[in-house]
Amino acid sequence: MKNIVTFIRAKIIDYENKKIEVQKLNPDPVLRKKAFDQLDDNRVHCLLYFFGGGVSKVDFKLIRKIENCTNVIPVISMGDSYSKAELSDYKVKLADMAL
Repeated sequence: MKNIVTFIRAKIIDYENKKIEVQKLNPDPVLRKKAFDQLDDNRVHCLLYFFGGGVSKVDFKLIRKIENCTNVIPVISMGDSYSKAELSDYKVKLADMAL
């Protein structure tokens, strides 16, 4: 659980440090803009979190930690194989556990 959060935070911090270096090296705004455009952006912009058959509190602890670093989109895996009633029940169960 810590590994993915640490990885995401490291990518964000690394990118921010590179931006600071570019600002220090390029006082001219035009040159700074060109340098920013050449930076490799390796940050994690979005994370798809797939919920399987079982849902636990650990899932939501991880999501809460990750959402401080990046966007998290919860996805119900194999959601198309559920009936409408089953899918509705599953969503209610997820919502109850999220609180």
